[in-house]
Amino acid sequence: MIRLTDIPETDYNDAIEVYTEAFSDDPLHIKLFPEIDERNRITRLFYEMMVREFVKGLNLQMKGVYENNILAAALIYSRPDSYNWNDDMMNIIIDMRKKANNENVNFVSEYTIKANEYKPKEEHIYLNELAVGKNFRGRGYAKMLISDAEKDTVNFPGVGIIGLDTSNPVNSIIYKKLGYSIYMEFPFYGLRGYVMRKHLI
Repeated sequence: MIRLTDIPETDYNDAIEVYTEAFSDDPLHIKLFPEIDERNRITRLFYEMMVREFVKGLNLQMKGVYENNILAAALIYSRPDSYNWNDDMMNIIIDMRKKANNENVNFVSEYTIKANEYKPKEEHIYLNELAVGKNFRGRGYAKMLISDAEKDTVNFPGVGIIGLDTSNPVNSIIYKKLGYSIYMEFPFYGLRGYVMRKHLI
């Protein structure tokens, strides 16, 4: 049985596991944290922060695809009703950096700041974090989650742009197949950042 629904707080640990597994082989994470155990530790800290703090603190949406009641994929995205960045969120990042005790964590923030420069100026939906568990890939779950987020635009009249970014060139090809185009491509310490958009209206 396949179902797509909001991820309840009782499944936050499962969401963190999905994100940690998926992003442990992300090009940016591999470059910044080449040692696998350290990479997994830092990636887990980052997504503990995203799932447990940012989703509620910034009023983000977190949806999941469940296969036989197992969380297979997750998407965190922002909408026009998401909250603005604030000092509380910055303090959470500072605490995470202290726990990480790895100066390369700062480069993740640098990448995010760079990508954010190219976010749409108009009201939009932004796909912040998409992950599919390795044992569930190739089943269309990412497409399901993205399509569901796109449909959320009906709740916000006038919103016709979906944005996202990725440092993974393979993912950029997948997004192109779903109708997204590269708005801006930028170099980042030997990698490439791809900021992409899809116009719905």
